[in-house]
Amino acid sequence: MRFVQVFFFYPPYLESFYQRNPNLADESYEAQRTALLNDGFYATHFFAEQLRRIGCDAHSLIGNCEPLQRAWAREHGKPFETASWRYTILAAQIEALKPDILFLSDPINYDSHFVRLLKTRPSFVAAWRAAIIPPWSDFTEIDLILSSDSTTPVLAMKHGARATEHFLPGFPGWIAEAVRPETTRHDVVLCGQLTADHIKRIELIEQLSFYAKNTSDFIPAFYVHMAGEWNLPSAQCFIQPALWGMDLYRGLRHGKIGLNNVIDFARGEGGNMRQFEVTGCGSLLLTEEHPSLSRHFEPGREVETYGSFEELVEKITYYLSHDREREEIARRGQERCLRDHSLEQRTEWLIEILRSHAGSMGLTRVPERQPEYIPRPDELMKRAIDLIQSNQVAESYQTSLQALKWYPQARYVNYVRGLALLMMQRINEACEALQSEVELFPESPYAIELIQQVNQALSSVSVQEP
Repeated sequence: MRFVQVFFFYPPYLESFYQRNPNLADESYEAQRTALLNDGFYATHFFAEQLRRIGCDAHSLIGNCEPLQRAWAREHGKPFETASWRYTILAAQIEALKPDILFLSDPINYDSHFVRLLKTRPSFVAAWRAAIIPPWSDFTEIDLILSSDSTTPVLAMKHGARATEHFLPGFPGWIAEAVRPETTRHDVVLCGQLTADHIKRIELIEQLSFYAKNTSDFIPAFYVHMAGEWNLPSAQCFIQPALWGMDLYRGLRHGKIGLNNVIDFARGEGGNMRQFEVTGCGSLLLTEEHPSLSRHFEPGREVETYGSFEELVEKITYYLSHDREREEIARRGQERCLRDHSLEQRTEWLIEILRSHAGSMGLTRVPERQPEYIPRPDELMKRAIDLIQSNQVAESYQTSLQALKWYPQARYVNYVRGLALLMMQRINEACEALQSEVELFPESPYAIELIQQVNQALSSVSVQEP
């Protein structure tokens, strides 16, 4: 049985990682892959790596890491197509490995449209999802969706998934050992993203900051990635640059208390990565009160919970003034995490789930499906332009991405993508998309004109700067 796991790492993390390792992009594919995996980003989902440790034929691929994928293409004599490398190189890697089981850790960026790009479909396709599922997502080629929450499975079935199972991420013991020497530096630490899917978290950060500034009872540290402009006047002095990979785990270890606030979609339900990362790193987990939490940890003994803002600040101030109690709960929480919620435990659980759904690993090829109707590129471009004209820019951008999957070399696809990115003020990505259009169609007047306008605007800004 050959198992291949596909990751889509957050672009801000990849950018940060290569900035911190400026010479790594010139190294071999395997050297880059090893360095990325050793940094531990998304390590609570490193199932292929754990399967490899116990003797399975398992492989990890990072589909959207450009320097890494360039190295693979170079070493295997494959063309690196500017407009479509995120799909073509990954597809070539999967086709070379010929997996029995393909595990998609991001079935939104790599959904059924991507699976249908493969010349040979793996016998079994599984995926992980525990967040919002966009309406355009296609799960009809996915045999099994794993999720830690109760809402995702219902939505996944509506999007075409054949089956779902409850599953949880697991904490790697090697990370606990790596951060053990770190000492506490902050009263309260919260790490994560601030997006339109985390409004509750954004409000909590501002409310907690306002309280901290007006009482001086504690000083929080918020290591957050802000995707969007958020009005956080009180929190500005407490917000730190986002932490990724091993820096994230060290940051969690630096907190006397690690605050967990889940994505709005989960409605307070436990089982997210941060829950296991905070306890695994040895800090006191203070998380939202929810009945599901008791399946993972014992509240009051291994972790602590809050049901209101008043209870949250009360418990923060209490445990900061009672070091022994705080450290004892944190110790028991870490012991429970490493005993019952380790990556090793989760991998054994994953094996059992796959056996139950894939015939005890005696895998058989699924029946061929009738191909779905795929809109023509001109239909998709008209739809994308109509969305822009109705000020639905994000939806237009997603439509252009879908078109890029199906028609990576079609005229105007990258132009419309670049136009949407400009309206979203993602200038660098917009220029990259427009340049891709020009490379494919050198005579393209619209893309050339738009690039010139952008360059003129940027030059004007730089001239005006003191």
